[in-house]
Amino acid sequence: MDKIKELLLFVVCIAAILGCAYHFGFIKGFGISDISEGIESLASSFSVSTNVLHNDSGNKNLAKFGGYIPQNIPQRLVGRTFQTPSWNRIFNANQTVVFYIYNEKSDDFDYKIRKFLNSNPKFLNASMTEIGLRHASWGYSAHEKVCNSLKECNEQRENAVANSTALTLLEHCGKTMCIINPQKKQYIMLKKRDATDAVRLINDAKRW
Repeated sequence: MDKIKELLLFVVCIAAILGCAYHFGFIKGFGISDISEGIESLASSFSVSTNVLHNDSGNKNLAKFGGYIPQNIPQRLVGRTFQTPSWNRIFNANQTVVFYIYNEKSDDFDYKIRKFLNSNPKFLNASMTEIGLRHASWGYSAHEKVCNSLKECNEQRENAVANSTALTLLEHCGKTMCIINPQKKQYIMLKKRDATDAVRLINDAKRW
């Protein structure tokens, strides 16, 4: 009897999970392939933050960047045309991008980085204030409309997740500084917010 109860409880849990996944658009139908894709999509969405912050590319060439290991840009951001212009500027740039968050009133770190980058056209300075970063993210919602089909709704959900992933990555980078290489689909994050270390890392990235 206990085993039957456990089996019934298991079936109910699976049904509940599938029901939620279908309701939120992760499963488009009830075929075997739909359910499989839905479960993968659901798991992917729950792990967005983890993937953004702990995505080791496996590059062991530590000497190239003084002990830094390039990380892979989250896959859902690669090759995407974003509805948010700022995200396109960063993740689809033809240059290597330097991103950090600065204080608009007084920021010695920002002053020194800008001074160095002004003489290094290889790099695009995409730094923002904290408020500017939030405004860039909010700009995404201005392009949204009421979806008229399941396909449109799924596309909107995917766009929303991509927007959230980009914001999470840039907030993480904003704690110090990141050098983003869209062509290599990788980024390097500065270990501590120190202008001298930042300039040294940017200089090393000229060869990246």
